[in-house]
Amino acid sequence: MNKIFSFFLILFVTEMSSQSSSSIHSIVPKKLLDSIQNSTWDANLNKFSRSQSFHYTYNKKGIVSNFKDAYLNRVTNRWLNRFKIDYFFKTGTDIVQYDIRTLWDTVSKTYVNDKRNDNTILNDKVTSTTSSLWNKTTTGWEQSNRSTYSYLGNGLTNVYTEQRFDKSSNQWINVFRNTFTYNSDKNIVKTLFELWDNASNSWRIQSHELTTYNGTKITEVVAQAWNNTTKVFTNVNKKENKYNSLQLIDEIITYFWSESKGKYEINSKIAYTYDSDNDRKTSLRYNYNTATSTYSEAVQEIYHYSIHEITKTIDPIQNSLAIIYPTLASDRIHFIETELREIKIFSMDGKCILKTIPETNNTIDISTLAPGTYHIITLSQLGVQRSEMFVKL
Repeated sequence: MNKIFSFFLILFVTEMSSQSSSSIHSIVPKKLLDSIQNSTWDANLNKFSRSQSFHYTYNKKGIVSNFKDAYLNRVTNRWLNRFKIDYFFKTGTDIVQYDIRTLWDTVSKTYVNDKRNDNTILNDKVTSTTSSLWNKTTTGWEQSNRSTYSYLGNGLTNVYTEQRFDKSSNQWINVFRNTFTYNSDKNIVKTLFELWDNASNSWRIQSHELTTYNGTKITEVVAQAWNNTTKVFTNVNKKENKYNSLQLIDEIITYFWSESKGKYEINSKIAYTYDSDNDRKTSLRYNYNTATSTYSEAVQEIYHYSIHEITKTIDPIQNSLAIIYPTLASDRIHFIETELREIKIFSMDGKCILKTIPETNNTIDISTLAPGTYHIITLSQLGVQRSEMFVKL
């Protein structure tokens, strides 16, 4: 049976004894990111030269379970392993219980232990992450750093604190912390960075970031450093995000503050392109030359995808609820749910032909679609995904 067709036809359905009778499982194909190829601009060759690649492996749920990093030896023109990270999940959840980073050993031609991160999980939230480094002499793990997280009543992260382990005192010592402030839409609008001051045994403000939105889209992030003498924040840099007509990020422009000129000056930008499914295809970083007021290529990333078969849990009651009307339409479709993050429409051959968000009247225009049957998938602001079929007349 055609893999794409199985997107619309359940190939495998089974009742799981550990699940309620309302939960079923199906195997469906899903497009996932396989690798990213990184290239740097070679001025002598006047072209991009491959330098690094990142590879992803997924578990049955379509969640990353392994990440590999490799680099290109330009002498032999061969890819060489650098390191990999394996992720291990808490039983029955999508939460990482621990991960292990191993480095490629060129002598033994195997991966050897380097770093391990263990998460403490409470009520399905990570409350702390303890990092340990591999000791080759004792052939065991030794604690090195710890990250702790506190949460607000609505579940959003409030404070992130980083500590280092001091062997001599056998104690955790504060290093820095980040405190987050949110707007009414639960988006971060301010991040305060503080360093631990051993002399005063207290936190000392270092800098903050101020984030501006247009709806849910980030438009600007301004970084400012704290001047401990004048007791005010001073400009350091800022990033501006620009979006295309589909509200996909088009460019990120970075500026640095010029104290002598009293204004921001362009430093670099990253431009993105997308494939027919509106998934990221390339990113290209340009450096800006202030003397000539021109951009020059610096780093390029190319994204590669493929179809993976994943196991998806479905709630028949929830999934059977109507999400659109009418299901026979010639010009517009209306959505019952009012707060949707994303909408995708697939043709019967499995191709994503539209990826968008609802218009202000909670509808989308389908008049340009060819007559036929389509599959629509919606994603809510809370991350709930639902689907339904409709016929374009």
